Amino acid sequence: MLTAANHFGHRETDGVIVDLFWDRGNLEDEFRIEVEDRREGARFALHPVTGREAIQAFYHPFAAARAAAPHGTQVRDVNLPLDWSS
Repeated sequence: MLTAANHFGHRETDGVIVDLFWDRGNLEDEFRIEVEDRREGARFALHPVTGREAIQAFYHPFAAARAAAPHGTQVRDVNLPLDWSS
C-alpha cells in the first residue's frame, strides 16, 4: 500500500510537480509517480515496474508517460492536454 509514509521524493520545476512513492513490500517493490502540470491543468500517475524506471520517470515524467506502454509501465488517471509532445 502506497501512502504518505512511503513518500520518497518531491520536486517542482516551472509549474510541474512530481512526487515519487515507494513501498518496499515483502516480495517486491511497488512504485508510483504522481505528476501535476499546473500550466496545462494535467494530472497523471505512472506505476513503474522497476526502481530504475521509477527514477527515470521521476526526472522525466512526460517522456516516461509516452514510453510507458511498450515497456510495461502503467499510466493511470491520465488527464493530459491534447498536445503534450513538446
